[in-house]
Amino acid sequence: MSQMTVLDLSNNSLTKLDDTIFSGNPKLQKVTLDGNNFETLPNFTLANKNPFQIYTFSCKNCSLRVINKSTFAKMPAIFRLNLGYNNFTFVQNMFDYIWSLSMMDISYNNIQILDSGALDCN
Repeated sequence: MSQMTVLDLSNNSLTKLDDTIFSGNPKLQKVTLDGNNFETLPNFTLANKNPFQIYTFSCKNCSLRVINKSTFAKMPAIFRLNLGYNNFTFVQNMFDYIWSLSMMDISYNNIQILDSGALDCN
């Protein structure tokens, strides 16, 4: 499935993803994981270690509590990121590697602390 550009895994019962889950899909442009039950996301990587060309990434309403800074390290082209309706209480510099970000939704979380560098994504 190396030609796949859109992947929607919404509303399944997923609880964990492996770092290489999308490694055979270098042409992915849109990934939707909404409505699953993750605590965190992996550090997504391609088999050849090149960056993804994903432009839209959505993981809303997934019970996310934490996202590591390196989760999006290989996804610098994301310009739409939806992480709304999760369980974040602390948002730090998890978006450092996303150079193209123009729309981010982190609404309806339980954010209590927004780190001073949290929104330094460009």
